Amino acid sequence: MKKICTALCMLFFVITGLTAQKLELIQKFPFDNYFAVAEKWDANEGSCPGPFAMLFVSDSKIFISFRPDYIVREYFFDNGLKNYKQFPMGYKNAIFSVYQRNYANGYFIGEFNYYDSMGKYERNKDKDIVIYNIKDKNSIVNPPYLSGGKLFANTSEGKIVYFEFDIEGKYSFHGTDETEKLLQEHSEEYGYHYDQRNEYHIFGDHTVNNDDGVYLWAIYNDLKYSNTDEFTGETLRSKSFLGTDLKGLSYYCVDRINYTIKNIPRENCWFVVIGILDPWHKQVTFRKIPTGEWVPMETNDGTGQRMGGFIKTVSPSGDIYMFDGNRQEQCYQLKRLRNDWWQELGMVDITVGQITTNHIPLRKEPSGTSEMDGYNYENDYVEVLETKGEWNRVHKLDGREGWIEKKYIVVE
Repeated sequence: MKKICTALCMLFFVITGLTAQKLELIQKFPFDNYFAVAEKWDANEGSCPGPFAMLFVSDSKIFISFRPDYIVREYFFDNGLKNYKQFPMGYKNAIFSVYQRNYANGYFIGEFNYYDSMGKYERNKDKDIVIYNIKDKNSIVNPPYLSGGKLFANTSEGKIVYFEFDIEGKYSFHGTDETEKLLQEHSEEYGYHYDQRNEYHIFGDHTVNNDDGVYLWAIYNDLKYSNTDEFTGETLRSKSFLGTDLKGLSYYCVDRINYTIKNIPRENCWFVVIGILDPWHKQVTFRKIPTGEWVPMETNDGTGQRMGGFIKTVSPSGDIYMFDGNRQEQCYQLKRLRNDWWQELGMVDITVGQITTNHIPLRKEPSGTSEMDGYNYENDYVEVLETKGEWNRVHKLDGREGWIEKKYIVVE
């Protein structure tokens, strides 16, 4: 039956002019207690057990948590997961529905919503997650944005607040009035302005708003799309955001049921489309995972509830990872969509970095006395074109080119 399902799906993609790409099985998780409980789960009991959150902090280290206990495990990754370390229960909410983004200074921040704790991981120091018990989170919505050592976040009213964190798990909260005053007095330092028409908070090249999350505001006009109508410029940001990679590419996802396939369980009828936004060439390319490759297992009570979060994420090197299930073997499965689009997009030989500090001059020549052409801000992506001594000549997303002291650019 699976062979028939896959064949039908391949035909579907051929007819519509889409190219299908298969998933690679990385590892099986025979967590019998999770799978057995999930299979009989009553939807009235709340969220179903199973894999729930996944976070790559490097290409060799990954954090995964599983419901219902939300225990977090840290794995070392080398085409398979090895030597995992299980964290104490204090970590359980830190990676609850992670919002993943490559901040320039190496932090990955968990969500505020629903739970009273969040986590911060500083990749460059290779330490454990630091947990913060957040009490000042009423009306805060995601995602957060890190700049100048401060974590800014939207409120449901479209206002903005910020937090400051220390390394010992303590924080200070600053409300809307205090945040507004800070950004008015230091707008140039943070590269901040407010787009009144669209109600966007803009920091350098990034926009922070309630509806679409954090994105590179300057690149969404005149995007070129390839071979699909799954996404348009108006809907791209409304799709599930998976994260960014080290080249600055952003990843979006939609999964849907192929209703042309009949007489097989619904959980075997899903297909996935990944949208890959290349900000350097202002184009979007796609990868399609055919029906039968990704199987989000459903409980056996007929409600259609999934036996887990079956989350998807992107690694720093651009590979896409996702969980599904194998009912016959009673296990969850981690699968990979291998990155072959860097080559297609001409990204392999491009060196991309991020600015680590706010308000860094873009100079016309590699000299501290040279004429300036504006500023760069923390988390801005730049393409490094050449190096002269302590200076890098860079290309910015808005088309400008100039020189920046290389100590302000992190290249991985």
